[in-house]
Amino acid sequence: MSIVKNIKNLFSARIALLCCLVGTAGLAQAESKLYVEDFSIQPGEEQTIALYLDTDVELRSIEGTLMMPEGLEVQDVSSAKITVDKNRISNAYSIYNPENGYLSINGFGTTISIGNGTLAFIKVKATEALANGSKVTLSDFVGKDKNKNKFSLSTADATVSTGATPVVSFSPATLSLLPGATNAVEVQLENSMDLTGVQATVEVSEGLEFSGLTKSTRLKGNIIPNLETMTVMYFDKDNPIAAGSGTVMTVTIKAAEGFTGGYIKLKNMVVTTSNVKSYYPKDVELEVTLNDGTVVVDGEAINIDETKGTPKAGVIADGLVAKSFSYKRTLPAGQACTVCLPYAPPTAGVKYYELTGAEGETLSFTEVASPAAATPYLAVAEAATDITPADIANVALTQAVTGSSAAGGYTLKGTLTGLANAEAASAGAYILQAGGVWKKVTTANTDAYIPPFRGYIVGGSAARLGTALGETTAIESLRTVDLDGTEHWYDLGGRSIEAPAQRGIYIVNGKKIIK
Repeated sequence: MSIVKNIKNLFSARIALLCCLVGTAGLAQAESKLYVEDFSIQPGEEQTIALYLDTDVELRSIEGTLMMPEGLEVQDVSSAKITVDKNRISNAYSIYNPENGYLSINGFGTTISIGNGTLAFIKVKATEALANGSKVTLSDFVGKDKNKNKFSLSTADATVSTGATPVVSFSPATLSLLPGATNAVEVQLENSMDLTGVQATVEVSEGLEFSGLTKSTRLKGNIIPNLETMTVMYFDKDNPIAAGSGTVMTVTIKAAEGFTGGYIKLKNMVVTTSNVKSYYPKDVELEVTLNDGTVVVDGEAINIDETKGTPKAGVIADGLVAKSFSYKRTLPAGQACTVCLPYAPPTAGVKYYELTGAEGETLSFTEVASPAAATPYLAVAEAATDITPADIANVALTQAVTGSSAAGGYTLKGTLTGLANAEAASAGAYILQAGGVWKKVTTANTDAYIPPFRGYIVGGSAARLGTALGETTAIESLRTVDLDGTEHWYDLGGRSIEAPAQRGIYIVNGKKIIK
């Protein structure tokens, strides 16, 4: 009997050892991860952040260190300063000490369930001391299973953003359409944090039709447009919209026959972050006016006719590449004008000058032999001259151009799409008006703007250039020098003048002379 009993005991011991080995092997293969997702919070704001646990093992307890960055204060929501998610563990004793970061969660007669998701919540408040990009760090976490076996938990830190509510805008800032014409409008998004979701309602006025939508490269996942409900939705946790600025989508609108003007609006917008925090950007609206025929944009073909009037800023989308481009403009005889063309300006009968000097109250311009494309110049035609080119293709039209000339604190800049009133005023731009004077653009007169294919002056001190719309600049005259050294003088209206004969103060070769 004793032999049989010993054999049974030995067999039981081996079975127990085998079970232990199997259990140990299973534990060694276990994957358990504790983490906090990136989130955004602004100074003065309170927020509840989630502590997540992904595990394929039932855990009796966890403990380790969770440190908040400077400027992120834990709020006293309970004596434990942490709230356990009862869907993961129904009965637990928990404690969190923000001073040293010690965190412990222990089950009473129960365990933390297998699965992925929230384990606990901590309420925090941001102060002015919180720096953008700070980290919530997790370290040295150990889990204990129901058999009291211990093993390390993998962890992941969280990045804290102090960014503001994302800003949405349209490009172009203004739009003009002919009846029956179709045009694409870019939706710009400026966000300081990664976004996993965007939702908005598109509203268009009577006479306009929302006819399509395409996404930009900033959206890695799929975008869902609903033309019946006029809603746009994007949600992709695995492919968030990275923090930054730029186009996220392009909306196509069409003007109906009989269109007289209207608008397109994005409203009821909601954006979400990876920790499911929602922001509500302000509604944005783009006024769409009836085109007078000056600029006709038909898909990728652009036809501009300045004999019908001066085109408005914004009717040409910034960055548009015109596969077909035509432009009609006649320069008046003997009058200085500004030009900035997307092609090399024709030189027959026209002289082009760049800014080369600014002394006293005189701006000096010197003729260039070979004017370049996308570069601003002061132009003077000997007789009324048509600077219309032959039809050209693949013309890139941008608001800001690389070419410029500068001297004495002044810069002659140019634009191919124009600057609206607010943009021109913000740049401190002075424009040379036909038959008028150099005037500074301010928001006091919203009708003032810089048309496409023009140049403008910036720089100098306010005392010299004046500050109010309608004031002439302190620059009393313009002086140009031809390639052969011949000097020409123009008043502030750009009109050619003879050598001054009346008594007064004059500028000759950059020097002030009293007669």
